[in-house]
Amino acid sequence: MKKWGMLLLVLVLLAGMTIARADSMDFAPYALEQRNYYIFSVYPRIPDEHNFLALCRDQDTKEQALVWWRDRAIDRVVSIEKWNGDYEFLPRSDGSCGVVHISKAGEASQQKVTLYDWEEEGFVNGQEIPITGLISYAVVKDGFALLDDDGSQTFLKIFDGYGNQEARIEVDRAIDAVSRIARSGPGRWIAMVYQRHQYGNQNQYLLIIRDGNVVGKIEPITRTFSGSLDGQGGFFLCTQKGESTYKPVEIAHYDENGNLLWKKTLSGNKVVLSVHAHIAPETGHTVLTGTAMANSRKVYRVFRMEVDDQGRTVSMDVRESNYHNSIYYYVSVFPDTGNTWVLFDGALMFPDVYDYPEAFVPFDALPKADNPGIQLR
Repeated sequence: MKKWGMLLLVLVLLAGMTIARADSMDFAPYALEQRNYYIFSVYPRIPDEHNFLALCRDQDTKEQALVWWRDRAIDRVVSIEKWNGDYEFLPRSDGSCGVVHISKAGEASQQKVTLYDWEEEGFVNGQEIPITGLISYAVVKDGFALLDDDGSQTFLKIFDGYGNQEARIEVDRAIDAVSRIARSGPGRWIAMVYQRHQYGNQNQYLLIIRDGNVVGKIEPITRTFSGSLDGQGGFFLCTQKGESTYKPVEIAHYDENGNLLWKKTLSGNKVVLSVHAHIAPETGHTVLTGTAMANSRKVYRVFRMEVDDQGRTVSMDVRESNYHNSIYYYVSVFPDTGNTWVLFDGALMFPDVYDYPEAFVPFDALPKADNPGIQLR
């Protein structure tokens, strides 16, 4: 009995050391300058490792502002009116940034869409984008899409990062949302459109667009929560499967014409998964990054998995991120460098709960952790 008691004591001490190591991580080198702002937008825009953009709120005045961090220091701030519509960041590959403003109006036909350049002195060169009846929009790096209805037809209009229209495509009038777009090159896009609250039907599909024309279509698509380019003309779709709390994720890799290259399912041991995919430029392998959560069991993991061109696992790296017993963070990858970063936000939003600053932390700086059953089959 003494032997088993001693073994139990050792295990408890080891567990305590692991928790202490995680809780004692020094966030200071990775902290974002705060100035009393907390990140308010659900999915802050991260264009690269040096520039960080987010919709924020002043902790005291509650006023909203668009904040631009450069190498974690605040570079510029623009205050905005809270109920004056939506502001969407439009980062560009040349390092500049635009802001798409969708005015607040009671009717779609009364809304306005304006594209600004965000310079040091603020928003300049306002360019109104022509629309008839805006019903949905999506903004990404290097471009944006508008779903516009003129009363008899619905068009998907796609613009580059400077407001030049690159496509005008008629879609089924039942379609009332454009959820994701991505630009793989001049005149080359993929776009996801669907009918709201009708996941799983034939009205949700992905369009492959070249020089203003649809050259491919994938349907039906159900519960897709992540889509990304592979940097080689193709793209990934990550789709939740099943209805359980711990849904597995189906990951499909397509070529530039929409032909399926491989399809695998990512699952874990009673954890909620999120995942994004890209191609690592240094190896050509697919890299899957994401989170694995089980709040009731206090399981908080971030992972980076590398797979070959057949979807077979090459390496797996799991890191601990249990610093605040919540999920106010997510993993971001920059395809041009292959580097992985983890954004820890929510600290200023709930200062009485979290004891760390909002921080942008390199994945490799987090302590290693056990794998909560994550596997790709």
